[in-house]
Amino acid sequence: MFSLLGLKTEADEDGMKPCPIVDPTPDLDDTKDVAILVDDMAQEEALIAWDERHPKMDIGTPYPDMAAFRKAIKQFAINGEFEYGTTKNEPARFRAFCKGQGIKGEPCQWCLSASWQRDQNCVMVILFSCFICIVCK
Repeated sequence: MFSLLGLKTEADEDGMKPCPIVDPTPDLDDTKDVAILVDDMAQEEALIAWDERHPKMDIGTPYPDMAAFRKAIKQFAINGEFEYGTTKNEPARFRAFCKGQGIKGEPCQWCLSASWQRDQNCVMVILFSCFICIVCK
């Protein structure tokens, strides 16, 4: 196995110590001697960062895409220890409601709506209503 990888286990006849055969890495700094330095980071596209373990569902909270938002709402339900249902969802719109009940048997009044915002290029929470519910306790 060592010989296949180009490694030596014992000293050669010349008395040299064993060492791995490694090609030198080329210098990757290709910005030397350029006429115009180009930055690939687009200024208009902001980086949307959110806490994956404790997501917030406040009105106006942005998420980078719908997959990230769905992951966030699942984690939000796990943290709040409740079960949510969905209604009339589309690729660019998401609606959820609480499936739980209060102590007296009344249904939970929690609901949430999020949609894709073209002008801001993100998914944003547009409605979060929580009257008397088990989520906010």
